[in-house]
Parts: sequence; C-alpha cells; structure tokens
Amino acid sequence: MSSIGIILDVVKLAAGAALTYFVFFLYQRVFRTGVMEKGFRMIAISMLVLTIGRSFDLISIIQPDNELASILTTVIGTAFSLVATYGFYLLYKVWRIEKKESLVEKRPMIA
Repeated sequence: MSSIGIILDVVKLAAGAALTYFVFFLYQRVFRTGVMEKGFRMIAISMLVLTIGRSFDLISIIQPDNELASILTTVIGTAFSLVATYGFYLLYKVWRIEKKESLVEKRPMIA
C-alpha cells in the first residue's frame, strides 16, 4: 500500500468529483434547453461514471486483494469511454453542417 499511490488516487477522485459537479452545473444552467442537450447529457453521465470508476480505483489501491474492485475499475473505465464517445457523436450530429448545392448552380444561365 503505497502512500503516494493513495494520495494520487484521492486527488484524482477529488478532481473527478469537482469535474462531475461542474459538468452537471453546466448541463442544468446552459445546455438543458439547447440543441446540444442530448450530447452534453451523455457527457455529463460519462463524467459521473468516471468518478465512480475513480472510487473503485481508490478501493483497489487500499485493498489490493479485492479482485472485484480491480475488475470494476476496468469495466467502468470502458463504460466511461463508450458513453463519452456516444455523447461526442451526438454533439457531432448537431455541429455538422451538410453542404448543399448553391442555388446559383441549379439555375440555368440566361444569355
């Protein structure tokens, strides 16, 4: 049980909790009624999943014999990646601007 490892995991857990609070604050105040609501909601949920994963990581450092905590750290890390990727995909769908033909090209030339 390394004290530096525990301190770093506590710092990561505290930073994850602060980031989760900030993301949910932004979601409630700014993105709740906009077009980016769905994507940002998924990103907010992924931050919550990341914080839960950090807590299991801390448990696995404190209790190295706890196999369930180390397995859950990996599983929740993968879930974070999938949910965050889906959130960014939803934001991409909103941000993407489809290129359309201009009306000038459709009109016949009059001589």
